[in-house]
Amino acid sequence: MRKTINHIINFFWTLLAFYPVLDYWYHTGINNWFIVSIFISTLIGFAPGKFYRQLHFSKRRSFYENLGVKIIRKFVQNGDLVKKVQTEKESTIIKDVASAKKYLLTLEMYSRFHWVCFFFFLFSSFHAIFTGQALSSFVMLLANILYNITAILLQQYNKMRIQRILTIVHDV
Repeated sequence: MRKTINHIINFFWTLLAFYPVLDYWYHTGINNWFIVSIFISTLIGFAPGKFYRQLHFSKRRSFYENLGVKIIRKFVQNGDLVKKVQTEKESTIIKDVASAKKYLLTLEMYSRFHWVCFFFFLFSSFHAIFTGQALSSFVMLLANILYNITAILLQQYNKMRIQRILTIVHDV
């Protein structure tokens, strides 16, 4: 049941966020800016971990909580709403130290995906501004915040929480 709900949530947010970007490029046409944007964004996905650590917004949980990650957490995959309808068998993602470490790798993958999308959406927004399509640019920026920035904030927050737990377990 949880998998199905997670797929529906993922499909909904992805469709909502990608529609303005794909619609923009469909009507603008594939050009060199599109190809360069895709290329640079994809290269960013292969950047070393140090690059992503530099993009970490804060080392304080309160920073993320003040930005509303606990609200965001309700409406995402494996979020609070999904947990309310899951079965006992599906109840936890992290059961032990090994699964916590594995989940950190999953968060890393999701984070890279959202950074790639963030830069592609951003480059697309810049292109729209330069071609005089301010409304399209604004809508793509909103989609970027909704889909990528919120996800990145939540991933960074969750990563800090899991690393803290692993540190506590390691110290015991």
